[in-house]
Amino acid sequence: MSIVIKDLSKSFDNKIVLNRINMTLEDNSIYCLMGASGTGKTTLLRIVLGLETPDSGSITGIEKYDCSPVFQEDRLIPWLSAIENVSIVCHGNIDKDSIYSELAAILPKDSLNIPVSSLSGGMKRRVALVRALLYSGSLIVLDEPFTGLDNDTRLNAIEYIQKKRNNRTVLITTHSEDDARLLGGKILWLD
Repeated sequence: MSIVIKDLSKSFDNKIVLNRINMTLEDNSIYCLMGASGTGKTTLLRIVLGLETPDSGSITGIEKYDCSPVFQEDRLIPWLSAIENVSIVCHGNIDKDSIYSELAAILPKDSLNIPVSSLSGGMKRRVALVRALLYSGSLIVLDEPFTGLDNDTRLNAIEYIQKKRNNRTVLITTHSEDDARLLGGKILWLD
């Protein structure tokens, strides 16, 4: 079922951030939300995730807890390992050996069993990415997931997303048309 965003508007302190946004996200597609800083990309994602309430308009075709997000901040539990951080959202549906294998696909193996607080920013981003892709949500929402990644790591992360999204719809914010092209995503401009 498509996700339909209709006439969505949102203001903060009398400043219009989103003004009558309309878009349809078809199943099994990748959408890259682009626009200058301050155009409301993150606000739109937060509304889709059910974390903000729009002033007007509607979103149909998605349930609140049916999304797999990566936020701009990693939102990991600092004292837990990468494996433990991912395991929490899997609710026992994926065993720890499988989680280890998934993380080892995009992280050094010696980083998987230590507290994530000791990992670099780029490593934390990749833990958050694996966590989102292993969660069973039908919509994957990624807010600037490649921030802090060098070029080779970014390309590896893009390949990982393509391989692991399992025909789910992806909505991603990025400032890079190159990332959109590599993902095979349709660009949606906010201005």
